Amino acid sequence: MTLKDSIIFASSLNVGLRALYIADWNPEEKIVAFDTLEKMNLEVTKLRPTHNFSTEKAIQEVTKAVRMNVDIEVFDAMLEVLPAEAKEFWKDAKVND
Repeated sequence: MTLKDSIIFASSLNVGLRALYIADWNPEEKIVAFDTLEKMNLEVTKLRPTHNFSTEKAIQEVTKAVRMNVDIEVFDAMLEVLPAEAKEFWKDAKVND
């Protein structure tokens, strides 16, 4: 997402999640397009492979945890102003309770 979209997204998170979201963030980093959940989960499992305990559905598990710890009405309203790819990601990544 763009810097602007990332700030909009972060503004919907509680202070703890917001801090995790921006920790070690480089706003100059190249923007990478969303991919399929399968490919993004594979990327997660390849990060720091010598001590990575991520599951094959790590992204879905994290999105569920995020949704459990935000004001869902504020969060869903925020998603409506983000690009279609971001909205689609959160729709696809959502894990039913």
